[in-house]
Amino acid sequence: MPYSYLKVLLLSLLLIPAGCGQQVNADEEVDHNLSEARKLAREFNARLRGKLELAMAEGGPLEAIEVCSTHAPGIAERLQEQHITVKRTSLGLRNPANEPDPWEQRILVFFDEEKEAGADVTDLEHFALFRHEDGEVFRYARAIPTGPVCLVCHGDNIAPDVAQALAERYPDDAAKGYQVGQVRGMVSITIREPN
Repeated sequence: MPYSYLKVLLLSLLLIPAGCGQQVNADEEVDHNLSEARKLAREFNARLRGKLELAMAEGGPLEAIEVCSTHAPGIAERLQEQHITVKRTSLGLRNPANEPDPWEQRILVFFDEEKEAGADVTDLEHFALFRHEDGEVFRYARAIPTGPVCLVCHGDNIAPDVAQALAERYPDDAAKGYQVGQVRGMVSITIREPN
């Protein structure tokens, strides 16, 4: 068993939230859900990156703000199914609608700790399977690294017109001051399997 897979499984055992159900051992169902969640996370990131690159090329940072604000939730919604939810979240929130739940907060802190310990943010992921009375819930998280283009709206030196547009749209913006390579946030995927 590869070290990273074993490390993720051991971490999963340590992160069982109180009152959230009993964690289930890895099996074929976990492998299937993990494969599906990885595919969804890749697709979400690729679609959003494509929209952002196009927006930056055609309209600059102000157009990119619009993409993050309106297109990102739409991309997540299109990838969802009745039993699957897809969202973005971060410890440095811009949009309060993306606030992390307690499980997501713990994983984001873990991702930051792993980054500080030398991990490559592009490799950071976590998953867990929980059993509840009404069914099983598979949770998956993949870190979103801060790339150079992210700094236009999330860095230390944001252009005045961009800063003004952000302040008007997000008065409580806490998503600034990032540097390339940091954990910008994560894609969070929940797959519910009812009994």
